[in-house]
Amino acid sequence: MGIIMNFKSIRNTFYQYNSQLLGISKLRTVLIFPFVALIIACVSLVGYLSYQSGQSSVYYLADKLAESMEERIDNTLNNYIATPQALNLQHENQFVENNLFPDETANIASQNVLKIEHYFWRQLKEYPEISFSYIGTSSGEFYGSRKTDSDQLQIVRTNASTQGRADYYDVGSDGQTIKLAEQKPNYDARTRPWYQTAVKAKKAAWSPIYVDFSGRGLSITAVRPFYQKENLKGVFGSSFVFRDVNRFLKELKVSKTGMAFIIERSGDLVASSTDEPLIGANATRLNFRQSKTSLIKLSSEELLKQTPDLSTLKGKQKHTFTVAGNRYLLYVSPYADKFGLDWLTAIIIPEADFMSQIDTNRNSTILLCIVTLIVSIVLGMLAANWVTTPITNLNMAAKLLAEGSWDEYQTIDINRKDEMGQLGRSFIGMAQHLKEIFATLEQRVKVRTFDLDEANLALNRALTEQKLLTETVTLQKEEIEATVSRMKHLEGIISICMHCKKIRNEHESWDQLEMYISQHTDAMFSHGVCPECVKEHYPGIIRDKTTS
Repeated sequence: MGIIMNFKSIRNTFYQYNSQLLGISKLRTVLIFPFVALIIACVSLVGYLSYQSGQSSVYYLADKLAESMEERIDNTLNNYIATPQALNLQHENQFVENNLFPDETANIASQNVLKIEHYFWRQLKEYPEISFSYIGTSSGEFYGSRKTDSDQLQIVRTNASTQGRADYYDVGSDGQTIKLAEQKPNYDARTRPWYQTAVKAKKAAWSPIYVDFSGRGLSITAVRPFYQKENLKGVFGSSFVFRDVNRFLKELKVSKTGMAFIIERSGDLVASSTDEPLIGANATRLNFRQSKTSLIKLSSEELLKQTPDLSTLKGKQKHTFTVAGNRYLLYVSPYADKFGLDWLTAIIIPEADFMSQIDTNRNSTILLCIVTLIVSIVLGMLAANWVTTPITNLNMAAKLLAEGSWDEYQTIDINRKDEMGQLGRSFIGMAQHLKEIFATLEQRVKVRTFDLDEANLALNRALTEQKLLTETVTLQKEEIEATVSRMKHLEGIISICMHCKKIRNEHESWDQLEMYISQHTDAMFSHGVCPECVKEHYPGIIRDKTTS
C-alpha cells in the first residue's frame, strides 16, 4: 500500500511539474526535456554506481590482498624465527648427549673442539636460512660456523690458541679446514649484545637487531643460556640476516607498485621490499621517519599522526593517505612471539594499481553512456519534431483562422493515418463550418444593423420631441412657481360682520372688507356698481338709460 501511495505521489508531482513546464515552454521543449533529463539521470546513476562499485571492489580486493600478504609475511617470519630458537634447543640437547659442555673452568676440552666445529658446520648445511650458529662460553671461548656473502661456509674459533682473535677458516665439502680466511682481533663473545641479552634474560630470548660484523646487513640472534648447577657455562646463538627477509619482501609482489616493510616499535626498519639501505652512516639503524623512500616516509607520518606512540598500537589498522592526488592504503599489523619479538608489519597498496582497469571500464561505460545520450537526444528531437510539426502547423492555421483568414490551412497534413491526421481533418471541417456560420451571421448582422439604425432614428426623434416638451413644461412650471411665489393668500377662519361686512383684524379692530384684503394680499380693488345694485340704488339712472 505504501508503495502505491509513493507511486501516486511521484506521478502527481510529475504531472504538476509538466503542467508548470507547459505554461512556460514550447511543446517541443516539454517533449524533449523529460526524455533527455531521464537519460541524463540514468547515465549519471550508472556512472555513479559504476564508480562506487569500482571503489568498493578496490577496497575489497585491497583488503583481501593485504590480508593474504600479511599472512604470507607472518608465515615466513615464523619460519625464520622458529628455526634459530629450535636449533639452539637442539644444540643444548646435543651437547648434553655428547658431553660437550665445558668443564668447571668453562673451557671446551681440546678433543671436543673439532667435534663442535664440525657439528655447527653440519647444522648450517642443513638449515640454509641460518647465517651463523655458535656457542660462547663464560670463559670467553667462541666456536661456530657461518656463511659468507657468497654463501661459502666457514668455521670460527676463539680460544687460547688464537690469542683472543676470531679466526675464520674456509672449509671443504667434508667439513675440514682448508685455509685461514680472516682474523678479527680482540674478539670476546661475552661483550657482544647477544651474549649479554641471554645473561640478562636467563632464558631463551632474542638479541637486539644489530649490524652484522660481516657486513651482510642487519641481523638478529636467537640466544639460549645453559647452566650447570646454577652456574652459567655459556650461551648458544643462532643468527639469521634479514637479507633473506628483504629478498622475500621484494619477491612478494604486493601489487604493481606496492611495497611492504617491517619495523620495530621504535620505528627502526627491520626489513623492506625496497632497495634502500637500512644501515646509515656509522653503522646506525635507519628509522622509517628518515627513509628516503617517499611512500615509507609518508606512511610513517600518517601512522604517527594516528598513533604517536607505536608501543600502544594494538590489533590491525588500516589508514589512507594521498600523495600527488593518488590515494594509498596502509595496512599495519603487530607481529610478536613468545620469546620477546614485537614488530609491526606494514603493507602499502596504491589504489591506482587496482583502479587502472576499473578506470578503463568506467571510462568505457561513460563514453558508451555519452554516445547513448547523444543518440537518444537526436532520436528524441526527431520524434518530437515528428509529433510537434503538425501541431505547429495546426497552431498557425488556428491563429490565421482567428485573424479571419479562412482558407490558410494548406499546411495541415490530412493524409496522415494517425491521430494528427484525424485532428487535421477535423480542424479543416470545423474551419469550413465556421466559415459558413460566419457568412450567415454577417447577413443577419446587416439586417439587424439596418433595423437598429431605423429604430435609433425613431428613438432619436422621440427623444428630441420629449426634450422639447420637457423644456416647455419646465418653463411653464417655472412661470407658475414665479406667480405663486408672488401671491399672498388667506386661510383659516375670518371673522366678518354679518351686517356691514367689516372684518375683524388681528388687533381686534374692524376694517373695511377692501382694506383687509388689500393689506393681506396683493389684490387691489376698483369700485363699480353691479346691475342689481344699480336697480336698487339708482333706479332713475337705469330707466333713463333704457328710455333713451
